[in-house]
Amino acid sequence: MYPDLQSVVNGWLFEVKFKAAIEDNEDNLENDIKDAISKFGTSEEILNFNYKTATDEQKTAYETLQSILEDNNMELDELIAKLEKLGLISSDAKKYLRDKLSNGG
Repeated sequence: MYPDLQSVVNGWLFEVKFKAAIEDNEDNLENDIKDAISKFGTSEEILNFNYKTATDEQKTAYETLQSILEDNNMELDELIAKLEKLGLISSDAKKYLRDKLSNGG
């Protein structure tokens, strides 16, 4: 390659976004996780789960998440971090900021 062109090409940085799984409803694990986290508003609601104040749906969802964690040898904070990175759930701070920005501040 020509030296001038090579120096330009070497400086390029590409970023690719892709979905972790195809939305074909065949991935039971993904569907179970999405269904379970849909019962909570934010990641903190899961991390600070209180069985006494939770709804029946949240109790079932939390038990599902615990089962998934055991099956995959993961900790809850690890799963939440991955779900946040994938954009499947947000923290209180991100949700607050998103709500504030979408309502015109």
